[in-house]
Order: sequence, then C-alpha cells, then structure tokens
Amino acid sequence: MYFPSLLPLLLTGVYSLPQATTCGVAAPASNSGTCKFTIKEVWTCEPVERNLYAAITLYDATGQEIYSTPGSASSPGVPINDADPWHLKEDGMEEELIIVAEHVNDYIQFYYGDQAWRMSSTTGTPSCQLKGDNWDSKGPKCPGIAQLRTYDCNYQC
Repeated sequence: MYFPSLLPLLLTGVYSLPQATTCGVAAPASNSGTCKFTIKEVWTCEPVERNLYAAITLYDATGQEIYSTPGSASSPGVPINDADPWHLKEDGMEEELIIVAEHVNDYIQFYYGDQAWRMSSTTGTPSCQLKGDNWDSKGPKCPGIAQLRTYDCNYQC
C-alpha cells in the first residue's frame, strides 16, 4: 500500500510511528528508569597513588544484575584511583559509568552520561547511602588489614 502524503515526512525524517502495544498497554521505549549498584571500596596498604579499589554489583532499572566484579585472589577489586578511574560499559547500559576515588577529602565520584555525584550525595537520584560503618579516615593500619566500606547507589539510566 502506498500513501503519497507520507512520502515528504519519511524523506525529511520528521515523523513518528505509533508506539507498539501489548494487550492495549504501551510497551516501554527502553530499559530506562533508576539503576542501582552496590559498591565496596577497599583501601589497601599499597602506595597512595594506587591503593583504592572497588568491587561492584550493578543492576538495571528492572532489578536484573548486569555486572558483578569477578573475584580474584590477587586483587581486592578494580583500581579506582584518581589517576586511573574505572570505566564500565556493559550490554544494556546506554552510557559509561565512571568511578574515581580520591584521598583528598576522602570521596568517590561517579559519572553516568550527564549525571555526576559523590558518595556523599545522600538524597534524590543520583545518590548513595553508606551501609554499615565508615572507615577510619587515617587509613589502614599498615602493615595490616585493608579498610572496607560499602555504599548502595542509584542513578537515572
């Protein structure tokens, strides 16, 4: 079937198609919404420029796990030091999640698309909430055991 009145719209790219429906309910256009992750930050006794690590479990807007840091006997997680931020992009993610930790002022900074937040952003979206106890800001007792702290975070995806 040919509809001459639609041809100019199709050629200019100025058109919209009806949204697909399932049983009369509009189907979602994408997997957008609020995504969540749990991040465990690890502070080791290594030199200061390379002693911050993270292990993360990331969930999409439906609650489906899309990434979990693999376990390793040789590393407590992936490096997230300010000179070497961690970049994560998995199937189902529209943007790259960037995570960088900084000793000065003791924070983790997150970036996803045009969103930027710190672990100290505790309300709204994006935000993070400390789970359990915070660590001693003086660092681990070296030589000795690394310090850990865990946050639950969310952001628009």
